[in-house]
Amino acid sequence: MGFDPADPRCDPFYERMRALDMTLLAHTGDENALAAGRDDWGNPQRLRRALDLGLRVVFAHCATLGESEDLDDPRRGKVANFDLFLRILAEPRWRSLALGDLSAVYFRNRDPRVLRTLLERTDLHERLVQGTDWPLPAIRILTSTRKLEGAGLLTRDESRALEEVFEYDPWLFDLVLKRTLRGPHRSDLRVRHGPKQVAAETCSTGEQKALLIGLTLAEARLTAQLTSETPIVLLDEIAAHLDEVRRAALFAVLDDLGAQAFMTGTDAGVFAPLGDRAQRFAVRDATVTPA
Repeated sequence: MGFDPADPRCDPFYERMRALDMTLLAHTGDENALAAGRDDWGNPQRLRRALDLGLRVVFAHCATLGESEDLDDPRRGKVANFDLFLRILAEPRWRSLALGDLSAVYFRNRDPRVLRTLLERTDLHERLVQGTDWPLPAIRILTSTRKLEGAGLLTRDESRALEEVFEYDPWLFDLVLKRTLRGPHRSDLRVRHGPKQVAAETCSTGEQKALLIGLTLAEARLTAQLTSETPIVLLDEIAAHLDEVRRAALFAVLDDLGAQAFMTGTDAGVFAPLGDRAQRFAVRDATVTPA
């Protein structure tokens, strides 16, 4: 951080960025890799000026390193930058503006409490974005799967597998590690058939297919509600194992969702009820042509 983000001279810069619908990615927390000005400039609270001007801000590293003065109550002395970051995310007025970046959050010099909090606070997940802090993840001494294993965030087998991934591609290691760490995202999902009140594994093939489709479409609908952007839906062999009633219900849900949907199948007849609501293509010998 080479400048004070709370300096009023930054206001024209922030206002111009907001007008262009840009996002400010700003370092937060202590900076140990570079000589970059004063550590207190990395205090997450100093970015409130940009937020108050309506600028979207990504707090790099989720402020997971070091301590800063609590600007709300200087008498408290030093407070963990990460806790100051969480306080900002708790502000309802900045819900759509304040985001966190996950780069470096698992480095050896981070407190496992920080990583565990980010994993367990599922209410924050939609406001966390992927980042790598490249090329630092490729510096072997900065990461320790053994430390994460000791904190109960990895199993021994996972730690060994990740070490092999690191030797192959450190950038891939960064991504795979974050998807492997223990947390709510690793929980098992139990699905039951509501009307029959039976576990999914005891349902018929058609019922299981319908349950899986229901989960996929529910995720698509939730994504649209949370982001105001309707996702593209890819449904492979979607009509297989569905009876006529369930196919009609599927097509009705897709219509209601308003999503662009790509559905594949080997029997063109099962898509006949769509009529002119769908475009049809045939794939033969690696060539796509209108059907």
